[in-house]
Amino acid sequence: MREIVLSSRYLVSNQNVFFAFTGPARQVDAASFRTIGAKGPVAVDRDHALWGTSRFEADPGTLSCVLPGLLYKDSKAVYAYGAKLVKTDAASFRLLKHPLPWLALATDDHQRFIFESLTGGFMTQEEPLAANPAKLKKVLSITRVPIEGSESDWIEQVRQAYVPAEFPPGEEEETAMVLTDEGCRLETRRRVPCDPASFEALTDDTGRDKDHFFRGAAIMSEIDRDSVEHIGGSFFKDRNHVFCLWGPYTPVPKADPKSFRLIEPYFHPVRYATDDTAGFCLMFGSQSLKIKRFTLPDPKALRSIEPAYGSDGAVFGLATDGITTFKDGVPLKSAPQPT
Repeated sequence: MREIVLSSRYLVSNQNVFFAFTGPARQVDAASFRTIGAKGPVAVDRDHALWGTSRFEADPGTLSCVLPGLLYKDSKAVYAYGAKLVKTDAASFRLLKHPLPWLALATDDHQRFIFESLTGGFMTQEEPLAANPAKLKKVLSITRVPIEGSESDWIEQVRQAYVPAEFPPGEEEETAMVLTDEGCRLETRRRVPCDPASFEALTDDTGRDKDHFFRGAAIMSEIDRDSVEHIGGSFFKDRNHVFCLWGPYTPVPKADPKSFRLIEPYFHPVRYATDDTAGFCLMFGSQSLKIKRFTLPDPKALRSIEPAYGSDGAVFGLATDGITTFKDGVPLKSAPQPT
C-alpha cells in the first residue's frame, strides 16, 4: 500500500489522512528487532517482548499476533493487552470474527471468548496492562462461554445480541512499532476527519481541507480556514486575529493580523513582535504562552537584543526601540541604551 507523505507528521494511507506522532525511544537489539503483525504496538528483539516501549511477559521467539492491538500468543499463553489469559489453550486459540471495531470473537478447543472494548476500539493501549488489572477491567470486557452449536450460528447470535442502539465510535487510531537510530518507538496514527482530496499540510502539525483548519487530527472551529496563514514558529493569523499554537490555542490580544510581524533574532524563551500600533512580548512557558502588550512611539523601530540573566539562571527578554529598553515587555526607564 503506497503512502503519500504530506509533512513530517501528515500522511495519506488507504485514502485517509493520518496525523502521526511517536513516543519516547527504548534501546533494543536492532539486529533481531521485528514487529509482531503489520500494525499494532507489539514487537520483539532477541531477549524481550515489547508493548510500546514497555516489556511484557511473553516468549519473543514464538510470539505471534492474533488480533492487532489486543490479542497475541506464544507457545504457552495467550495475552490480551499484554495480560496473560488464565485457563486458555494457546495452541488451539484462534480468532473467529472481528465484526466491529470494538467486538472480537475467538475460541480454543475448550471454550469461546467474547472480547468487547469499552473504549470504542482495540488499538488505543500504548502499554501492557498485566500489572494494572483495574484499568484492564475498565477498558476490556472478556466473556467466556461453553462451546455449543456451530461456530457460524454462535457468531450470528452474538452479533445480533451485541448490536447496541447507538454504535460506539469506531477505530480512530492505528499504532505500529518503528525502529529508529535512537531505538524502538511506538508510532500512533490518528485519522484526520477531513476531505482527503482537498487536504493540504500547512506546517508539520497543521493543515486544512475545503471546510476546516486542523491542528493534528482536531478541527479548530475558531480559525478561518480560507484566510489562515503561518507567520512563523507557532504563530498564525487569519483575517480576524493572530494566534499561537504553543501549548493550548492562544489568541494574541488586540493584535492586528494585517500588520503583525515577528522580530528576529529570537532569544528563547522570550520573543518580541509588533503591529502598526503596539509591541508584544511573547513569553514561552513549558506548557503555555504569556503575552504582554505595550505601547511605544514607533513600533517599527523595535528590535530584540541579547537577553539578561538573573542570579538564579532566569532569562529576561530584552528589546529596544532606540529610546527605551524593554525587559519582558516592561520599560526600564533608567537602563542604559544599547549601542
